[in-house]
Amino acid sequence: MLDSSSQCRARRLNLLTLVLMLWALLVMLTLKLLVGGATHSVSILATAMHTLLCTFSTLITLQGYRFPQYPRQFPPAHGLIEVAMSFLFWALLGSGGLGILWVGLLRWQGSGGATVSLALVQLVGLMGLVSFCFAFVERYMAGVTRSAALSGNATLVLQEAWLNLLVLCSLLLVRYGYGQLDGILVPCVLLFVVLNAWGWLSRQLPQMFRPQAIAPEAIAHIVQRTEGVLRCHPPRSRGLVGRQVHIEVQVLLHPEFEALSSAVRQSIETSLRHHYGSVEVAVELLNASGKPILVPVAPRGDRQALDFLDWN
Repeated sequence: MLDSSSQCRARRLNLLTLVLMLWALLVMLTLKLLVGGATHSVSILATAMHTLLCTFSTLITLQGYRFPQYPRQFPPAHGLIEVAMSFLFWALLGSGGLGILWVGLLRWQGSGGATVSLALVQLVGLMGLVSFCFAFVERYMAGVTRSAALSGNATLVLQEAWLNLLVLCSLLLVRYGYGQLDGILVPCVLLFVVLNAWGWLSRQLPQMFRPQAIAPEAIAHIVQRTEGVLRCHPPRSRGLVGRQVHIEVQVLLHPEFEALSSAVRQSIETSLRHHYGSVEVAVELLNASGKPILVPVAPRGDRQALDFLDWN
């Protein structure tokens, strides 16, 4: 469990990483739209839809950091702004995607062609390289700060990098006479974007439900039955029951059980999962004076090793 200074430092690093990522994605999105329109390359315009998805994902993740009370391992909860942005993204994806698909089908039939220069190939390659660098940096930061939000966003950016690499290969082939490949690639890219967007929305959907997923009294009753627990502060839960639920618990531990704090926390998590199935549980243990008890952190892959940021 991190102390307050480490928590603040981790939060600042996450925010800095997301801001830099958002800036880079906006630059790449603008370049793709301008260059794709100037060179009549519909494959570049199609990849701009995925860059738009990465931009919205980064922006929504950044918006979620307005709520510092949520644990860093849990995706931040979303409000009306994030929900509206999600609807706006799907509107842009639908209108822009259909237009690009229509032009791509015409290009497939031999109507027109893209103007591919060496500078264009170098630019797309540079964007792919930048995407790879940012994806690896963001994934590293997600591992250091144990941030689920950064980890999910890094996956999207890494897919963006591979997509840029695919378009780079297609542009090289177009440059050497395979002009129809620019249009053939469009349906594949758009299908990939839609599938990624649907997966992203499925992961974000439980965070858009702000009411309590489980009654706090029911959670508190289960927690207080654990040996060594003196009192359970009002717990919180969010998400969709049956799909994805996050439970946050803060308990006051008996002084005689402070040496067994790790076992107590594991017992609480096991009891909650026994009653509510596969849920994400974060437990903070307090001593008799109300100060957090430092519990040894298990390996990163162990879901029972979750701890808290700030409850205030």
